[in-house]
Amino acid sequence: MPRMFPRISVPGLLLLFAGTLTGCGSDVTLYNVKGKVEFDGKPLPYGQIKFIPDSSKDNKGGGGYAEIIEGEYDTAKNGKGTMGGPHILEISGFDGVTQGTPPTGENSEEETEYLANGKMLFFGYRTELDLPEEEATQDLTIPADAAKQNPYDQKRRRAANEP
Repeated sequence: MPRMFPRISVPGLLLLFAGTLTGCGSDVTLYNVKGKVEFDGKPLPYGQIKFIPDSSKDNKGGGGYAEIIEGEYDTAKNGKGTMGGPHILEISGFDGVTQGTPPTGENSEEETEYLANGKMLFFGYRTELDLPEEEATQDLTIPADAAKQNPYDQKRRRAANEP
């Protein structure tokens, strides 16, 4: 009776599987960044920072992030490090005063708006920074007018059927 499937050797399969795993690692070294963040002359109560490699300056790879708590951030404590080089930092800040009650799911009509991190002070403020390829301290000052800026507030694109 002829075989419908070719004979597969177990050692051959193991070698093939091991070969596919070789490309699964990361050769990129990540460096921790920490520092202080001020907004309008005071420590920022709460926020987030995204470290986005600046591809326009030939810095490609994964980004890092950190949580800002009481005016300080540290990618080693509550985030992910960066690979160094030119980056775009995208920072959002909140007043840190929790408002409302957490939703319980029982009676959504009586629930109020819940703001775990407080009211937003500014959103998506962007700045450029060349990060060293080593552990670093980078203090950041966010200008008061960041509250008026929104990087996503662009002119609406015309729909295909609009004149």
